[in-house]
Amino acid sequence: MTPSPIPLLLLKTRSNPTDPYEVHFSQNPFHPANGGPVMPFQPIFVPVLQHRHINLDSLESVITSGRLEQDTEAGGYGALIVTSQRAVEALGAVLDRVKENSTWEAKVTSLLANTIVYVVGPATASAITKLGFTASNVLGAECGNGEVLSKFIVSSYNKPQKPILFLVGEIRRDIIPKTLRAASISVGEMVIYETTVEEGFREKFTQVVKETEGNGKHWASGNGSESCIAAIGPTTEKCLEDALDRKPEVTARKPSPEGLLEAIIGFMEAQT
Repeated sequence: MTPSPIPLLLLKTRSNPTDPYEVHFSQNPFHPANGGPVMPFQPIFVPVLQHRHINLDSLESVITSGRLEQDTEAGGYGALIVTSQRAVEALGAVLDRVKENSTWEAKVTSLLANTIVYVVGPATASAITKLGFTASNVLGAECGNGEVLSKFIVSSYNKPQKPILFLVGEIRRDIIPKTLRAASISVGEMVIYETTVEEGFREKFTQVVKETEGNGKHWASGNGSESCIAAIGPTTEKCLEDALDRKPEVTARKPSPEGLLEAIIGFMEAQT
């Protein structure tokens, strides 16, 4: 008999037209180490956060003033740090806005061709490249978290006389700025989006948990619940704890489908 799918509650909005997490988990079922039946995953998306762009005029000013151009002698930045999809989206919105004015066409072309952009993980690297930035200037795809990225920047940044512009949300960890400043690299943080818990999240989450429990679809969580929760990263984990007073069973160390699957498989193998 084919085993029932394992319900996996992904606390994120499903990406369209395809979601890389959905694709990856559908192609990689769980193979028990004890030789038991292979069990497919059933990804269920439950948006936990909503985001709103803010301060885009400030970012537009940085771009149109040329302060991100590499040949700027004074008052400029030597590189850009983008570590979340939301920051990518905000940056993309500003670039689209600037491109509408032909006056800035050459400036945007230079920005995309020459700006060094530090990112966390392959998904953010891919998203930044799709905005038009030169792929060879997008660095950090192999860095799984902010701590690793900050050490990578310290070892590779070759313009210490210039600060780095870090595009952030209201909720963020300070590991990157602290590490860089300790290495005498100046960081300018610009908040370009705010994050709140999705309206109605508690009700929707409770409903999904009830629908997936008691029907044979579960994996052993050891917490009295037949459904386990997987958070994409620490921000989602914190919002879940604040909203429901419950920690997810796993939180990805690396913000990617591969990183999340690795965390889940490790958890499941520890339960068997």
